[in-house]
Amino acid sequence: MEVLSSGVVRVRKNHVCYGCMHDFPKGSMLYQEHDSWNGQVLTTTLCQDCYDVSREWSTGDWEASVQGEMGYWKDDKWHRAWEE
Repeated sequence: MEVLSSGVVRVRKNHVCYGCMHDFPKGSMLYQEHDSWNGQVLTTTLCQDCYDVSREWSTGDWEASVQGEMGYWKDDKWHRAWEE
């Protein structure tokens, strides 16, 4: 897989976060990554909380995340376990 572009953008239409499946209206600031894979262009859209979690996973803490030790969803927001 090749990353074509990535970054935070103001979306021009409604989107669903790939991580938490929450709906975000047009005008929201979301992270988007465009990838090339097997001749297709794929777009992944994440809210800020899910993007932060994905970065934590990529640094090797994914096992802790899967076990729920890194945080949890409450009141439509991701809460980091170590900040409470």
